[in-house]
Amino acid sequence: RYELNPYHRKMTLQELCSFLSDCEIVIAGTEPLNREVLTHASKLELIARVGTGIDNIDLDYLQKREIYLVTTPGEAAQSVAEFTLGLIVALTRKIVASHTVLKRGQWERFYGMELQGKKLGIIGFGAIGQKVALMAQAFGLSIQICDPYRVSLDPFSFVSLETLLQTSDIVSLHLPLTPETFHLINAQRLALMKKGAYLINTARGSLLDETALYHALKSEQLAGAALDVFSEEPYQGPLTQLPNVLLTAHMGGNSQEARI
Repeated sequence: RYELNPYHRKMTLQELCSFLSDCEIVIAGTEPLNREVLTHASKLELIARVGTGIDNIDLDYLQKREIYLVTTPGEAAQSVAEFTLGLIVALTRKIVASHTVLKRGQWERFYGMELQGKKLGIIGFGAIGQKVALMAQAFGLSIQICDPYRVSLDPFSFVSLETLLQTSDIVSLHLPLTPETFHLINAQRLALMKKGAYLINTARGSLLDETALYHALKSEQLAGAALDVFSEEPYQGPLTQLPNVLLTAHMGGNSQEARI
């Protein structure tokens, strides 16, 4: 016997506690499976996480209860990588801005930035980061990587985080959320980025300080940003008020193929 999420959205903590109270196995997404929730799931034996991120799960409590955890590493890599490239093109060529004003009945021609010859900095070089790098080469982008846990891989250049931020025209985040990477991109590191650069985040919202990003975009230190993930979702914060930011509802992995 199985039950589906009756709400067709991410459940609240109270809803999760009730929903999981009689479950032995849960196929989970990004719901907060913290100690409070898992305490109510007294029969739980296995969590199967759709995706690779496990920052939403209390691993210490799982070990204490001897609850098994399995993930699907790499299965959404193609989907997220394609989505990332789509955001880069849409942001740098102002496609959504043109679409928005044209639907209002205005004819305004926007000027954007070509990708040929520009430098793309990728922070985090796992399955998704590697696919982004390979795809980006087709646009003529020069690729540089920052990932302290991976060795250099030809033909890509591995550089320090500071060098990547200072020299990249576009920076794309593809690393997991851990205590070490929380707010990795903060006000100080945003200030290191080239004036007029672009920032893309399709990984985890809390990798960057959204308040600091707001000020960097507002002051036009950055030319733009595209975010698919947020520290709190659904997102309703001040970034929605800025014209130079492209926001999507955590849908990078939402291709039919990846979900199947």
